[in-house]
Amino acid sequence: MLFYDLVVIGGGVSGISSAIAAKKSGVEKVVILEKDSELGGMINQCIHSGFGRSLFNEDLTGPELAQRFADKAIALEIEYKLNTMALEIRKDMVITAVNSEDGIFEIKGKSIIFAAGCMENTKEAVDILGSKTAGIYTAGTAQRIVNTEGFLPGKQAVIIGSGNLGLMMARTMFVEGAKVMAVIEPGAEPKGKEDYVRECVEDFDIPMLLMHKLTKVHGDERVESITIAEVDSEGKRIEGTEKTIECDTILLAVDLIPDTTLLKEAGIAMAGGISTDVEGIFVCGNANHIHEGMDSIAEEARNAGIAAARLTGE
Repeated sequence: MLFYDLVVIGGGVSGISSAIAAKKSGVEKVVILEKDSELGGMINQCIHSGFGRSLFNEDLTGPELAQRFADKAIALEIEYKLNTMALEIRKDMVITAVNSEDGIFEIKGKSIIFAAGCMENTKEAVDILGSKTAGIYTAGTAQRIVNTEGFLPGKQAVIIGSGNLGLMMARTMFVEGAKVMAVIEPGAEPKGKEDYVRECVEDFDIPMLLMHKLTKVHGDERVESITIAEVDSEGKRIEGTEKTIECDTILLAVDLIPDTTLLKEAGIAMAGGISTDVEGIFVCGNANHIHEGMDSIAEEARNAGIAAARLTGE
């Protein structure tokens, strides 16, 4: 059993920010558990600029911003374990985790900050008819494949959903050489920011089909085409409006949701970023709720770190 004053689950911006705040507030033994091979979390795969303007007064890419936070944590001698997956949280503040160096191990903290981030919602996929074909990805997975691993997942893509991530991936796929056939949005207006719509879709003449939904995927071994249909104001398909679009890749960008799986499995109730039944467990960042920007994530995480430090020092 390993013992720490504070254990932070998640090494993204929220996790690192909370650890830094706790350390600066006097918490001595802090450790971050990060499932990836480097600190920074999801923004490491966001290679576009636009980060850091409010936090550092600079226009940084995602990886650059991640490195700024990682450097601060390292300078404060905050411990971290990479390639480490938290498997279980118990109400007695014991975490079971695993990595290739330590194997399966237990770690206990006086306080725990849960900053595991978010995951992509694939609820739209439930309503899709068709065979189990290759070529269907969540937008975030495709972003990692392109920006981090250097592969293009397809040559003719359709984006399902018009949130910021979906719009960015429409531009990314286009710039990297794929033909983006359309962005499909069941709502009457795009969900993403106006500047994202303009810079990621309109500037590249990518068709955006509003009030449409995906109804069927065609193809045996790989996606060959899709059928879409118009929908009414209640989201119901309008019969006789079906049309086919040829494509070999579908990117599902149908919302992000907090990843609180471990907390739910443990029966740990949370409200307002604080556990209502276990003293000393906090949640922050996109694991708490989906934020619009890094500045609000960092601010919430700092507050969580300070709260954890206050409790640890009692």
